[in-house]
Amino acid sequence: MISDVIKNNIQPLFVSETGINALSYIGESGYDALPVINEKCQFIGIIQEKHILAMNNIEVSISSIQNYFQRVFAETDTHLFEIINIFSTNDFHLLPVVNKSHNYIGYITSSDIFAKLDSPQHFNSIKCIVTVSMAIKDYSLNHISRLIEENNGKIVSLLSEINKKKIHLHLLIDCLNPQRVIQTLERHSYSVEEKLLNKSFSSHLDERFESFLKYLNT
Repeated sequence: MISDVIKNNIQPLFVSETGINALSYIGESGYDALPVINEKCQFIGIIQEKHILAMNNIEVSISSIQNYFQRVFAETDTHLFEIINIFSTNDFHLLPVVNKSHNYIGYITSSDIFAKLDSPQHFNSIKCIVTVSMAIKDYSLNHISRLIEENNGKIVSLLSEINKKKIHLHLLIDCLNPQRVIQTLERHSYSVEEKLLNKSFSSHLDERFESFLKYLNT
């Protein structure tokens, strides 16, 4: 859940806002893009500063450039790895959050997400993100979980992707000895494609986040 990292200290833009006012709000926000909502507070999309600057007349409403609005958002129950993937495929660091009725309720940032992954709630020992792949016919989450637990590890969360005949599992693991977990998985013929290991992510959040995003984009 991401409800504890949702911020609402930045006012979203109303679709009726003029371009010149929108530029002013974006400048004050410190970001290069802001969420846009209608008069009912329903999320319409994200507009980037560069698209407003390209308007023929910034004295008119930004509704005139709705074709540049990007309908990218998260919901309060969106999986953390899904959110990481959203950030990796879009050119901004602010992600709007909506409820089930698509009403805008706030936003999160990439640094918020990795700070959440770094919290004691998610890790009691060493932090480990591992991507494991296998043939679909060999997939057994119960078996993978058992191997990890036998090495004093615990799967905190996971995201699965199916690519042709293979399945890729992005595993968020809390463990005492990541190398032992990885060696056990490999010994049982699971292919470990990527691993991010560190006793503390706190001083390297941006570097780790960028590395993981680059991996997801390959």
